[in-house]
Amino acid sequence: MYAWGKSIIGKSFGNGANLQVPTEINCFGKTIIKSVRVSRTIAVFLLEDGTVHTFGAENDNIGHSAGSTKVSALETVHIVDIALGDSHILAIDDKGKVYGWGGNDKDQLGWTDGNCYPSPKKIKSLSNKIVQVACGHSHSLFLGSNGALWSAGSNNYGQLGFGDKSSTELRPLISLKGIPFSQISAGFWHSFCVTHSGAVFCWGRNDNGQLGLGDCVDRNVPVLLKALRSLSVKYICAGELHTAALTLDGGVFTFGSNQFGQLGHGSSGPEPLPVSTPRKIFELMGNEVTQIACGAQHTVCYVGKTGNVYTFGNNNHSQLGYIPKHPRSEFVPHPLSSDMWTSSASTSSYPKLNSVFVKEIGAGKTESFISVSTRPNSSDFRRIPTHQQIFTLSDEFISKLQSLENTKITPDVANYLETIMGSQSCINASFLASDHYKTSNSYHGISLMSVRLRFSKLCKCTCTDVQSIMVKSMQSSLLPSIARSQPDIETLRVFVLLPECDLFTNSENYGKITFPFANLVMSLDVAPSKILDRWYRAMEPLYFARPIDIYKQSIKNVLDRPHSVDARVAETGVRSALDFLGKLNTVNNTGEVPIVPYQRFYLPEITKLINLEDDYVRWLRGNSQVVIFCNYPFLLNSVAKSSLLHIDAVWQMRAAYSEAQDRNMASLFSFSTHAMLETPVLELEVRRSDLLQDALNRLAMVDVRSFKKPLMVKFDGEEGQDEGGVRKEFFMLILKEVLDPKYGMFRFYDESHLIWFSDWELESEMMYFLVGLICGLAIYNDTIIDICFPLVLYKKLLGEPPLFTDLAELDPTLSRSMNHLLEYQSDVHSIEDTFCLNFTVSRDNFGETTEVDLIAGGSNIPVTADNRKEYVQSYINHLFNTSVQRKFEAFNKGFHKVCGGKILQLFRATELMEMVVGNQNYNWEEFEKSADYKGEYYRQHPVIRIFWRVFHKFSLEEKKDFLLFLTGSNKIPITGVKIIIQPVKTSENHLPVAHTCFNLLDLPYYTTEHTMDMKLKQAMLNNQGFYLI
Repeated sequence: MYAWGKSIIGKSFGNGANLQVPTEINCFGKTIIKSVRVSRTIAVFLLEDGTVHTFGAENDNIGHSAGSTKVSALETVHIVDIALGDSHILAIDDKGKVYGWGGNDKDQLGWTDGNCYPSPKKIKSLSNKIVQVACGHSHSLFLGSNGALWSAGSNNYGQLGFGDKSSTELRPLISLKGIPFSQISAGFWHSFCVTHSGAVFCWGRNDNGQLGLGDCVDRNVPVLLKALRSLSVKYICAGELHTAALTLDGGVFTFGSNQFGQLGHGSSGPEPLPVSTPRKIFELMGNEVTQIACGAQHTVCYVGKTGNVYTFGNNNHSQLGYIPKHPRSEFVPHPLSSDMWTSSASTSSYPKLNSVFVKEIGAGKTESFISVSTRPNSSDFRRIPTHQQIFTLSDEFISKLQSLENTKITPDVANYLETIMGSQSCINASFLASDHYKTSNSYHGISLMSVRLRFSKLCKCTCTDVQSIMVKSMQSSLLPSIARSQPDIETLRVFVLLPECDLFTNSENYGKITFPFANLVMSLDVAPSKILDRWYRAMEPLYFARPIDIYKQSIKNVLDRPHSVDARVAETGVRSALDFLGKLNTVNNTGEVPIVPYQRFYLPEITKLINLEDDYVRWLRGNSQVVIFCNYPFLLNSVAKSSLLHIDAVWQMRAAYSEAQDRNMASLFSFSTHAMLETPVLELEVRRSDLLQDALNRLAMVDVRSFKKPLMVKFDGEEGQDEGGVRKEFFMLILKEVLDPKYGMFRFYDESHLIWFSDWELESEMMYFLVGLICGLAIYNDTIIDICFPLVLYKKLLGEPPLFTDLAELDPTLSRSMNHLLEYQSDVHSIEDTFCLNFTVSRDNFGETTEVDLIAGGSNIPVTADNRKEYVQSYINHLFNTSVQRKFEAFNKGFHKVCGGKILQLFRATELMEMVVGNQNYNWEEFEKSADYKGEYYRQHPVIRIFWRVFHKFSLEEKKDFLLFLTGSNKIPITGVKIIIQPVKTSENHLPVAHTCFNLLDLPYYTTEHTMDMKLKQAMLNNQGFYLI
């Protein structure tokens, strides 16, 4: 090796204590040096064979016996790492046990007796395997294999991170729990740790800005160094009052005291000021630095590709390895050229540096050194050695578990698995994506494909001990350790990846891990919960759907087999599962495009698993003591919500019916001669010849309470009894009338085949009230109607704002134009010159074009690149809100007159739309399968087989006409439609007859497809009018 400066190494091996230039030191012959640590008076060497040698004054308690440098107390163990403070030494063996000796006056060895220990002693209070140690002047840091960070010793600047400056005993840093650390480092009186994804936490002395936080205030708790968050720091080291950080790309950032130029930024004056925020050393740009080291007041850097060593800082003891030719030249990185190197003896077995390779650089208080090798095996401090890493769930370890087959798991393998599955830090450090350094509030940095594959392999291991250890570790260690508040975004990864574990789907684990995990998610504080929402929102549908499916299935299983889980666990567990699904549903609805279709949240079995009516009643009464599924409407599919709407309608109809009967009874016993009996139904008799006016007149006289009664319609002069079919035709005919262009109430959009409120002032608001009333009555009376409103109407009925997607649905051409405006980019022509728009909209009023301002003074405000988004929003607001405000309010009032109330809170706009207009996704095969037959007819009857062959040959429009003929509507209700076909003993000359009230078809015995086709089409042509047969 080579050393220079006021050197303990040089003094120990007879080369002298003052080495002005790099000097070759013949330390241990050909024995390879693994690590070297140097303090003010002590040097510690770790050799490749695992032995430790110490040098220094006899009164420094450095562990070796007289006549030897080897620390004999460690001869029975194999040491893999060492650390050195000012007067205390720590060593880790290959089992993860830590040994300490030397000074302990500040309890830096972990014992609170204050005694010095001249010989190594195992620190038994560190029960977990330790993978890294770091020493400050008189304090120590310990990193466990489970990711836990411990500290002990001097705390007068808060360098232990406990939140005070008095505690000195060995304790874990609870505030950093769950963070996956890759490296720890200690300066003289300040401390650092680096996460796997390059975040840096710091605490301790900061009077010179050595923590990099932008100020000079000490910290007694760990603080995130935000300035380095996005720079992918891989390694950090600290001196007395300064710090250096090495990034993934080989950049070096320094901060703290710059009194002697130890930051490498050059001199800014006679008294260089401290730098309290990280600053990159520009003089090293273009070089990929692979190693850095900090002395007390100087810094050393090594570039692996070129072999250059750079030094800068205090050179009063020649610790930079050269004599400056210019004043303050040591304030910038200076390369050590090959002609500066000398050998201690011509017979040395080490050739000159230009013939060997630098293995590792280092720095003591006032000296610098390098260990060399004849092989190109230079260390890269950006790559943490395996034995210094916390445990992770790697492919190699999983392969080892898979190889166990049916054999019993060994204790060391079991301990490794227990450590990982019981540690939030280890879980968070596993499964990292290649770009995990980009981890942020919007990106979790996990490879979810890797998560799924590895967990799948683990859960398929034939050794059953593997699964039992995983469940037990998560149940007893991992989940109970996760706190409500999280110290960093990297701790949140566990909430994304754990649902990928197949053990969550096992019903035996619901109470152990599945439900407790959901409860943890819902217990998170607001800030981490919002970050988790962003992560969920950014997930691919394949992975986002995973927890949805798991918790839907868990709810189904518990409801289906209530005695399979403890009653208390089932109650709280189902509630947690529902709340977690609610969180995912909210995330899914954020933004204009959902991650998965909202139907993915449906639990179709819910109608069979619970009593919907009882649940609805509890919901209305606000009972919060039990789980109420109406509080989670995203689980309820269209069938369930249709049932609830029917339940609500029945309840309200019963109430209205009961009130009518009560009033009738009161009238019977009244002495008033004007008392009139009240019908328990809402009767509406209208003439076909004057349908619209009759409907307006009759409905205008109806008391509000009567709208809650069942609707019965009778056409004047017709004998048909309304069992539902007459009502269906009434809705169809009256809507056909009011939508007639002659009234000008609605504008028709040819491209989308949709209608919207016209901004013409032709009809009274009463007409819009009537249309809204009709829509409400249709829903309330379980009748679908053919009205081509866009989805935005139903959104407005539910209080939701219109969006750009609503414009795209109504007017695709206009939306494309608006989108072109929003995306337009050109350096040649401005938006003003290209589009020539202002904040107005043209209105065609019977051939006369007028301009309407979208905002106040809009005609004088041109559309520019800066305000184009506002223009589009203003246009959408004008189209869907301001221009039709009074008309929509009238429609809304009519709709809610019948169909208002709390029940609408359960519906999405799309579901409400389906309740009004039915399902337009026709499944004709399912339509055939659901049909029932009466009398002699059955599925394979010759007449029935002819009927279905003819039906399936119909065009789509003919099939819809048949639906209209048989059911009164050409659309299928969201609950589906079941038709009944029965024989009628008439000749083949008779037409089939439809009983629309019952979806019943009287079908004669037609013997040929030709006759069947002809008679069906004839019947379909004449489908209006109701008469008794």
